[in-house]
Amino acid sequence: MPIATRSPAAPDAPRRKPGVGGFALAVLVLVASTLLVVIAWNAARQNMLRTAQADFRSSCDEVVELLASRLVNYELTIRGGAALFASMERPTPAQWHAYVDGLDLANRFPSMVGLGYAASVGRYQLERLQIDLRDSGRGVLTVWPRGVRERYAPIVYLEPRTAENLSAIGFDMYYDPVRRAAMERAMREGAPRMTSRVKLVQDLDPRVPAFLLYVPVFAGGVAPETPLERESALTGWVYAPIRAERFVQVALAPIKRSVRFRLFGITDGKPELVYSDPVDPRAGPAAFHHVGT
Repeated sequence: MPIATRSPAAPDAPRRKPGVGGFALAVLVLVASTLLVVIAWNAARQNMLRTAQADFRSSCDEVVELLASRLVNYELTIRGGAALFASMERPTPAQWHAYVDGLDLANRFPSMVGLGYAASVGRYQLERLQIDLRDSGRGVLTVWPRGVRERYAPIVYLEPRTAENLSAIGFDMYYDPVRRAAMERAMREGAPRMTSRVKLVQDLDPRVPAFLLYVPVFAGGVAPETPLERESALTGWVYAPIRAERFVQVALAPIKRSVRFRLFGITDGKPELVYSDPVDPRAGPAAFHHVGT
């Protein structure tokens, strides 16, 4: 009787070890994956930087717009004072007081120290100005710093008549090169012009940043055609001394800003620092910079 038999199972065949080609493929896949991650990260980073830069530019534009708008308001106020002087040879102290009092400077323009008028007189006209003021009941106008100069621009009116403003009466603003540069440019161009940073006569601390805004006053109220004619027709300047820090605070109060900035005055075509935000010593270098006009 036949008996079925089964041969013993064959031993397992030896496993093939991965070759060099398989290892290289794995490395290639790893490098490619890493490269894709880096490319995606860099693209996301660039997109974030563009978004951050756009937000930064928008914030800068908003700051510039608010500061410029505030300056325009100041300019209009000073132009109104210039129009008053142009409408008459020289308003009386009572008329000038009434005009400035109606402006409510303390509430509407808290950074404005006052609103004043500086007469433009030559060397031989100064005594006549002093006599006219004395005869009108203003008393003796003492011009300082003392000295003989070809042209003077003494402060004649300055309201409100606080103690600090009264101390500035008679100061010859033409004596100071920074003030004179802005006054001459306003006269030549027949337009409002501001100084670079100055120390106000009213401030004892020289570290208090301030600037002045001048509007020229011409006989007849209209600026002549040429600079030479404007110089002949000039009778003085209506001006406002402005404390820079308070000006910035009030102008930018409507927004919550996240940018630091510096404010420059350009009187002779070159930028002169007027105001600078304090720098946080814990902050690193600025990521973005922008120059506005």
